[in-house]
Order: sequence, then C-alpha cells, then structure tokens
Amino acid sequence: MIRKVINFILILIWLVRSIEAQPFPVMQLLELQIQAMGTTITLKAYVPKDLDQSRLTRSFTSKLDSLVFLLSDYEDYNLVQQLATLSGKGSPLTVDRPLIEIMQTGSKIFRLTHGKFDVTIGKVTHFWREQFRRGRIPSRKKMKRMLRYVGMDKVRIDSVQSSLYLSKRGMELDFGGIGKGYIGDQLAAHLENFGVHSFLIDLGGDLIAGDPPPSQVGWKIRCEWLSGELIISNEALATSGPDYQFFYYRGARYSHIIDPHTGWAIKAPATCTVIANNGSTADAMASALPLLDELSIQALQKELNLSFALVNLTGLISSPDFVTRIRKL
Repeated sequence: MIRKVINFILILIWLVRSIEAQPFPVMQLLELQIQAMGTTITLKAYVPKDLDQSRLTRSFTSKLDSLVFLLSDYEDYNLVQQLATLSGKGSPLTVDRPLIEIMQTGSKIFRLTHGKFDVTIGKVTHFWREQFRRGRIPSRKKMKRMLRYVGMDKVRIDSVQSSLYLSKRGMELDFGGIGKGYIGDQLAAHLENFGVHSFLIDLGGDLIAGDPPPSQVGWKIRCEWLSGELIISNEALATSGPDYQFFYYRGARYSHIIDPHTGWAIKAPATCTVIANNGSTADAMASALPLLDELSIQALQKELNLSFALVNLTGLISSPDFVTRIRKL
C-alpha cells in the first residue's frame, strides 16, 4: 500500500514538472482599423508571436469585405439586391450559407419579439432614407402602403437547398438591425480558427469579445450614456438609441429604430445596451427591446439570457445582473 502511495506521488511530481517545463506562447498585441459599413471597425487581439500577422490581417480583412458585400443593401448586384429583383416572380434564389443563417436567426427573433424585429422591413427603411434626403418624413398614407411589403410570412427559407424566396413583388430586406452583430460573430469564429482566442472586435458600437487580455478578467468597455464601465469576455455587447444614430425633422429627434408594425421611427428618447451570448442576438435585441413592453422584455431576458439596461420615457429598466456589472466612472 505504501509503495502505491509513493508511486502515485512520484507520478504527480513528474506531471507537475512536465507542465512547468512547457513554454507558454509569447503573445503580442495586434491592432487593426478598417473603414467599412460607414464606420471604423477595430480589432484588438493578442496573438502568438510566431503567428504570421500579415497573413492574419489579410485574411481578416478579406472575410470582412466578403460579408459586408453579401449582406449590405447598398451593394449593386449582390444577393440581397437579387432577392429583391426576383421577389414575387415564383423562383427561389440559391444563396450563400451566411444568408440562410442570418435569415434563420432573424426569423427566430421575429417570433420571439412578436414581429417587433423584422428583416423584411427594407421597403420601409429605404423609403425613410429617401424621404430624409429630401428633407421630409413619410406621409402616413404612403407608409401604410409600404407596410404591405413587410412580414416574415412572405419569406420562404429552404436550408436544405440553401435558397430564399420573397413572395411579395417589391419586397426588400434590411439587415441593419442584425448585420453588424452577425458579421462580428463570423469574424470571431475566423480568429478562433487562426488560434487567436483573446480579442475584441468593435464594429462601430457592436462589440464581440473573446477571452480576456492577458492577466485581466475581461475587456473594459465604456458605457457613456450610463456614465459607467462594463467588463465583458466571450460575449457580445450592442447599444442603440437616438444618441447613437438619429436625425432631426422640424425640431424633433428621430431614432434609427423603426417599428415594423407601424413603419414609424421612434421619436421619444430610448437608449438600450444589451449583453448577449453572441453578436447577432445583442444587435437585434438592442433594436427590439425599446419597442416592447416591460413584461415582454422580461420574458426575452429569461429566454435569451440577456443582460441589459434600457431608458425611455417611463424611466430605467434593467436586468437584475446589469446593475451589479456596471461600474460608475
């Protein structure tokens, strides 16, 4: 019995010394700034010293460019534009896998929010842009007609054939409420495939965090509208509201958030910060929560494990854990 104990101790000592003898990889900070999607996208990542940073940079940029081209409604001849062109003509369009994924996610969130988040709102959002460029807002009569083109019930998603079809002629998609978060998720997975696990991707306010920086508990994020600081790791954060994207018309301040049920932009002040398990969810929820009542918000918080804070005309609403996470500056 004593001999077995001694042998066990010797094995433990050998294992400890073997682990101590393993060299820990030397990490270097890589920082990138890229202009895309009308904003500055930044990457901070701790990468192994022996990793080819030039190759990683080229690959990261190429991945970003391909996703932006695929999902943007500003790009001519991409699949989003082709779907709009073929809408209502009876033929599904074979699309790249990312479009299927983002439509499936959008469909799920549409159901969870009872239609308060809807990627088929493109006809409405594009009309708002056109009217704003002309220095006016839409008429209610015209907006009522625009709403005929909105609704996930008018979309067919075939994940087996990797195809999409918009059944109402003239329908248009808009991934503005989820696109940055989805792109961030894909870029994070891309970094992981390179063996890079400690990173922070900032897509103009939509943040995707990997493992914490060396010797830190997480990535420190300033939350200006709450005059505080949050620490995140292996999660995503998004903020929306009139202080972030807005426009004025005759003295009134309109948010970029549009209610898919009415077609109207939020006029009252509403700012929302959401922390979620992934960027797609955080991005979409930051747009959807300001449109929902408190009971619906609480149900979503439990369903999706959200941490959030929202301020509107009724005051501040937050998840129980958010108060403990925010540190006042």
